[in-house]
Amino acid sequence: MKLVVVPKRPATASYVPFDILQEPWSEYRLSDGTTLKTRFVLLKVWDDAETREGQKFGKLSNQIVNVIQAPARLIGPKGSSASVQELQQNIVDSNVKIEPIVEKPSVYMLSDKRFLIVQTRAIAVSRTSLFDAEGAPHYLVTSQTAVSSTQLPETTSPEAISKTLQSGSTSRRRNKAVKQ
Repeated sequence: MKLVVVPKRPATASYVPFDILQEPWSEYRLSDGTTLKTRFVLLKVWDDAETREGQKFGKLSNQIVNVIQAPARLIGPKGSSASVQELQQNIVDSNVKIEPIVEKPSVYMLSDKRFLIVQTRAIAVSRTSLFDAEGAPHYLVTSQTAVSSTQLPETTSPEAISKTLQSGSTSRRRNKAVKQ
């Protein structure tokens, strides 16, 4: 029997329920023709007794999901999952260029009416000599995450929030100009 020790959260911390308003995919075109899709997924939020400048300091538990859509010329033998260490040891191109197609934040409504906005961006990508179960190359993706929080007025309705999100005011789209 294997025991796993998980650090205890501080006794003064409390979990904060939240609703997912949007967890969209951000999409990037890589210089080798691959499409990279990324998504920030919030798993847990809790408030801690620590304060910074009079504000309660919250902590997040999250996961970043990366999906690769490689062109046929890059497909290789079917492989398996790989650890970060294995990826680092098998890099064949450490400077794959990244072009954002669309970057959208994940947005959450916390139970205390805080509006949590999380923007994750792929900032560095390396291709490895390893392949996944479908034969697509494994990539090592370095992401940067920025978190902001805003307290909403008590009178803000879920419908108003939904309308704001649907208007696209929280997304950033980059399109390449087409030469004619």
